[in-house]
Amino acid sequence: MISNDAPRDKCAPFREINGIAAAFQYSQKNYNPTASSFL
Repeated sequence: MISNDAPRDKCAPFREINGIAAAFQYSQKNYNPTASSFL
């Protein structure tokens, strides 16, 4: 999720949040018991 043009990319923070959300949904889909502790 590291981009060379991150400083001038206004969407970079949103991509990072979406990446975290995607990882969370991925862990929930595979039912990672530790992920449910974040709910």
